[in-house]
Amino acid sequence: MAALLSVMLQPYMPTISAVIREQLRMPEKANILTKEFRSILQSGHTIGNVSPLFQKLENDQIESLRKRFGGGQVSFVSS
Repeated sequence: MAALLSVMLQPYMPTISAVIREQLRMPEKANILTKEFRSILQSGHTIGNVSPLFQKLENDQIESLRKRFGGGQVSFVSS
């Protein structure tokens, strides 16, 4: 599943896709989608070292980002 997800993410999140492929030690030829939903990796394939793909945001980081990028709230008036 993770191998298929890495292929689907590639156009939208290329860096994350590359990290997943590296952690899975995916062969380059496995970087395609087919019409059949099937396993890309062979049975017995050994994966590499895994690590979190995303950093956990702490509350103070979230608040800082909210202040920096939040902007004003737009109110819509319905007629």
